[in-house]
Formats: sequence, C-alpha cells, structure tokens
Amino acid sequence: MPGSLKVHPVLTTTYAVASKDVKLTITFGNKQMGASIATIGSRELAIGAIKQLKVGKATALKGKTLHLKSIVSDINDKTNWTNVRLVLEGGKANAQHDLALEVDEHGQSVEYRVEVKFT
Repeated sequence: MPGSLKVHPVLTTTYAVASKDVKLTITFGNKQMGASIATIGSRELAIGAIKQLKVGKATALKGKTLHLKSIVSDINDKTNWTNVRLVLEGGKANAQHDLALEVDEHGQSVEYRVEVKFT
C-alpha cells in the first residue's frame, strides 16, 4: 500500500581505519528521494544529505560503531526499485556497499540500516 514502509535487512560490516580522517558519502539511485542519519553512540553526526561527511579521526574511531539509517521513497513512476550506496574513505582501503530493494507499489518507502564497526 502506498505510504507503507518496507525494511531492508540490516547490513553489519567492519571498516579498518588508517591514519587519515574517515569520510562518508551516502547516495540514492533510480531518481528516488532519500535522507539519512548518521550516529556514533548518542552523538548525531549528520541528518539529511550526507556527502564527504568527516566521521572522525582514525584513532578516535577505532572500536566504535557507526549507525546509519536511510529512508528512501519511491517517487519515480518508471521503477519501483530503491537503492542506497554507502562509500567510506580514508581507511586502509575505500569501501563501497550497495543495497537495493523493490517496493510493492509506487509511493512506498524503504528503511535501510547499516552498522559499521571501526577496527
């Protein structure tokens, strides 16, 4: 039913920090609309569009978990597919995670959650 929320399974992953600051970018594809929130513990890092967000210094992040929640709404009449791309930079290697889910009906939204443990 339009307006209802589907939930994508939670992605749990690790990210090896190095000596640089860790940066995060979240994008949405298929010309769908989305917004995200990024938190570590009770500290909100960003809400809304997230592009090249400085998550923190490697030494401060090690052992902590970054929690991400994105809501993507199907507004494109040509497809019911929603997707989220998460890119982390500044660690030992860049990491990219692509998540996708098709909604049942136009107008539905999908909740995507990602947990990133910094090692």
